Amino acid sequence: MKPIFLFSLIFLISCISEPDKRTDTIGEERRFEPLMVTVEDSERILAICRALSSKEDLLNVLVTTGAEYSFNYTEKNCDQAEASASKNVIAVISRSESGYVFKTKQGEAFGFSDVETFSKGVMSELCQMIGSFMSPVQTSRTGALWFTTFTSSEYCQSDSNGICIHLQRGTFVGNNNYKIHSNEWIKFKITNDKRGFFTERKLISTASCSKGIIERKAVLR
Repeated sequence: MKPIFLFSLIFLISCISEPDKRTDTIGEERRFEPLMVTVEDSERILAICRALSSKEDLLNVLVTTGAEYSFNYTEKNCDQAEASASKNVIAVISRSESGYVFKTKQGEAFGFSDVETFSKGVMSELCQMIGSFMSPVQTSRTGALWFTTFTSSEYCQSDSNGICIHLQRGTFVGNNNYKIHSNEWIKFKITNDKRGFFTERKLISTASCSKGIIERKAVLR
């Protein structure tokens, strides 16, 4: 990464002053009206995608060496009233038919098992849009994704080592409107050590629940 770009990016991160206030929107409807994102958003998303691309180049090596990743992880399933106690999950990276995954050493459940890359995972749709980021974006015939790097510090705080992004997903309900079913906040490391890996991740979703809500949170140690 060129020094001038890094300096500019750090400046943009330090100037985050317009946090996204649409955080409690599960079940609400949003209209599908795509708009170009701000220059600041575009630069930060590009930085995340570059970090993901760099990581993707190293994944085969990480699988071979058996590098370990330790997470503090909590989860609340659809039918639970409260989240489980935080537990330490240790995982290695494995390759499956669908891509790279975190495989826990003790067989524990881990709700963020997919290893995010430039071409696979929650950021892949955005990373393919490089140069023309518009939000929301159509993700399927009935799905749409809203995104922003202007995040509330209550959920995720960007800094010089990592950039937060808020992803919001909805399902088509008619008249160009989508019902929001998921909010997700992810902080991606953009500096050398563990570059391209998430250091914090939080999901709130009703997508797979007939009633209730799923909450998951992981912090890389």
